[in-house]
Amino acid sequence: MSEADIKLSISLAIPILCGEPEKVNLYSTKSGAKRIFQQADVPTPISAYDIYDKNEFLSSLARLVAHNLFVNTWIFKIDDEVNGRGHASINVETMKTIVELRKRKVEMTEAVIEKIQEVLTKLLPKKVKIAQPSLFRSFDEYMDHFCRVGGVIEAAPMCPPNTLASPSIAFFVEPDGNIELIGSFDKFAAKEYINAGCFFP
Repeated sequence: MSEADIKLSISLAIPILCGEPEKVNLYSTKSGAKRIFQQADVPTPISAYDIYDKNEFLSSLARLVAHNLFVNTWIFKIDDEVNGRGHASINVETMKTIVELRKRKVEMTEAVIEKIQEVLTKLLPKKVKIAQPSLFRSFDEYMDHFCRVGGVIEAAPMCPPNTLASPSIAFFVEPDGNIELIGSFDKFAAKEYINAGCFFP
């Protein structure tokens, strides 16, 4: 929704159902959702968000990996994409450096984190799985779009992707604060992290 849509509705004297464009644009992204959940004390996966730079991406990923060695897979999500279009992931479970760190249980110093970042910088272009490679032909192309729009990095659930469930609800918040439940549904995936459709009760 934009200011132009609102001006048009005023000109035509037709009501329009929307939020304030500034707030909608701020909170309707994946990073925006993280901010809302944080403010509401809603549990969320281990993550970093509001990332707009490749160096920041690499640094954030390295620190997340370093401080959460038990996580096997990290998911990357472009802020404004839907249905898995902007998803990519990397499994670090078999990376030699990660395997060694898990065995040795060393203290995570800045030197160790820099080493992890160095390893990730080399391996990401080869190891990243892009959910929809028809949209992004390479990791560099994916990263260009990720940094232009912004995005998040988050830990994937520890269970296999094909066992994940995504129960969801739809509700309407009235201007007076009253909440009306619209319905519920469960997403199902065609392949890893790509929504193929929904089951409705």
